[in-house]
Formats: sequence, C-alpha cells, structure tokens
Amino acid sequence: MQWTLRILKTPALAVILLGLLTAACNVRPVYGPNGGYGIDKVSAELAAIGIDPAKGRVSQELRNRLIFTFNHGRSVAEKRYQMSYTLAESDDAIAIEERSGAPSSYRLTVIVQYRVMDPVANTVITAGTVRASASYDRSSQSFANIRARRDAENRAANSAADEITARLSTFFATQQ
Repeated sequence: MQWTLRILKTPALAVILLGLLTAACNVRPVYGPNGGYGIDKVSAELAAIGIDPAKGRVSQELRNRLIFTFNHGRSVAEKRYQMSYTLAESDDAIAIEERSGAPSSYRLTVIVQYRVMDPVANTVITAGTVRASASYDRSSQSFANIRARRDAENRAANSAADEITARLSTFFATQQ
C-alpha cells in the first residue's frame, strides 16, 4: 500500500501507469481521416448517397446540410444510393405571458422520416425517423418574430441532418 501511494505522488510514474492502463483501449472515430479502421469506406458510402429534391424551405435547409456533410464540399459523380425523406414540422407554445395570456416562447419540432435505397437492387438498405427541436421567442416586432422562427427552423433542420448523418455513418461502419 505504501509503494502505491508513493508511485501516485510521483508525476512521471503516475503518467506511465496511466498510459499502461489505457493502452488496451480501442477508441476510434466513425468518420474522418483514414486511421486504418475503414473510415474512408464510411466517407465514400456517405458520398455515394443521392438526396431527393426538397419540397420547401426547411426541407432545402436539411438537404443542403446533408449534401455538404456527405460530400465534405466535394463533387461526387457516382451515386449508388438514393435517399428519400418526408419532413413535418409543428409549433408548440411553451411559455405564456402572464399579463396578455399570449404565447411568448415556442418550440419548433421537425420530424424527418428517411429511407436510403439501392436503386439497382430496388431494396431499402436502411430507414429511420429523426426528431429535432429548437425553441424561439416571440415579441411585439413582426420582423423579429419571422427571423426567430426562421433561425429555429434552420437549427432544427441542421440538428436533424446531423442525427441522420450519425445514424448512416454508424450503419455503414458496421456493415462488412
């Protein structure tokens, strides 16, 4: 017991001991630069996903974020998969002003149902539903209300796109 306390009091020995304890850990990124874990495969698979055209402003925000995240700003010619999605949004009042009884804060919720297909085999390779929320405040200024809602729409769409990207990255990382 005495020697253990003496080792832990010496910084150099404590660092060496910590290094030996964590040497067996295997932590690796899901996507990023190639570290020998098939990461380039995940990035290539994400880049091979074509995304259906958007049907509205919030859908376009989601689509833009997915395209940029999948392709990392690069142009990719060959699309082996096709993603279709539907987006629904709703507003809920979450705070009421005491004097006027009017809602002062809202929560915007975006629900995205997505499906990635292999068009050659005509099969669905993965599908899911993602929910993302963002809150915003309302005031007596109409322009501020419009901008606050638009900002909440953007934040919710980007959050949903990031969740879809994480799910698809995990899916492709676990495929052999």
